[in-house]
Amino acid sequence: MYHMSGYPKSGHLTKWDGLPLEKHLSFEVELPPARKLARDYQRVRGAESKLHWKPSELPTELLLKHEVIGFFVTKPDWDEPESLDSLLGTFEKSHRSIVLCLPRMDAEKNIMQFYEVKDPSKDLVMNTKLGILEPKANHRRKRQPTLLMIPCLMADLNGARIGRGGGFYDRYLAAHSEVTERVGILHSTSLIERGIPKHWIKDHDQKLSALVTEQKFQHIQSHRQS
Repeated sequence: MYHMSGYPKSGHLTKWDGLPLEKHLSFEVELPPARKLARDYQRVRGAESKLHWKPSELPTELLLKHEVIGFFVTKPDWDEPESLDSLLGTFEKSHRSIVLCLPRMDAEKNIMQFYEVKDPSKDLVMNTKLGILEPKANHRRKRQPTLLMIPCLMADLNGARIGRGGGFYDRYLAAHSEVTERVGILHSTSLIERGIPKHWIKDHDQKLSALVTEQKFQHIQSHRQS
């Protein structure tokens, strides 16, 4: 299994536990101020807890369908999943090898590409502009995942997602139809149960096929029926 060294051990959130993001949102405003509030909320949660939460495991039957899986590196001090270990722990039970890849951002070209990571301590470098770890560019390790785990500032049960604001995932998904499973990763308090306002969603925004929080994994019903 993979482990991201330098990240705090798991534990229970404290002050912000159980306070849904949607209680802080004004649904009449435009997206930019709502996204800023969501970013601040996520940072405060991370700072308050000093710990990153563990997401529920993905179903074995889902993982068995995919050889190449894309994940993301969490941002330090943000309320995002603790490590790769907890999310992919199911593989230890299935005794199945996978190709795990992480994104590398090109801010000048506005594109994102995925590269295989075998040893995070050797294969990752710091992107000082974005403040995240990312894989070293190596054409031999360039991969195209068919299952992609995607960070969310907020998402709803219809599969709508609001991301960090760079648009990298929307552009990637629009250009890569081989990604048949799009799993949004978020804490349950960032799940907008009454639905993300339609005027926040743009034509180019890509929908999720499933969601996973610290509580459970669930498919988006409209995606399963399509």
